[in-house]
Amino acid sequence: MHNELTAIIEKDGEWFVAYCPEIPGANGQGKTKDEARKSLADAIELILEDRREDAMRGIPPDASKEIVTIDEADGAPPSPAPPRVLLEARGGRARSG
Repeated sequence: MHNELTAIIEKDGEWFVAYCPEIPGANGQGKTKDEARKSLADAIELILEDRREDAMRGIPPDASKEIVTIDEADGAPPSPAPPRVLLEARGGRARSG
C-alpha cells in the first residue's frame, strides 16, 4: 500500500500553482509543473512535520511512543523516523513514499 496524495496543478499566467486537497494549506508554485510539484512537496513536508510536533505536546510522560510505518521504499527495513513525504508525477496523481 502506498500513501498517495493528490497534486492539483493549474496554470495561472506564467506560473503553475499546485495544491493538495487532502492537506489543507498545502500549496506550491513554480515556473514549471515540476517546480510547482516540488514546492508543493516541500510545503506538505513542513506541514506534516509541524503537525507531528504539535501532536506530541501534552502526551503523558508514561505513554509509550512507537513509530508506525505506512510504506517503505525499495523494500528497506522500517526506519526509526517517519517516512519523508516525496511527491512524484504519476498519471495526474502524486505519490508519497
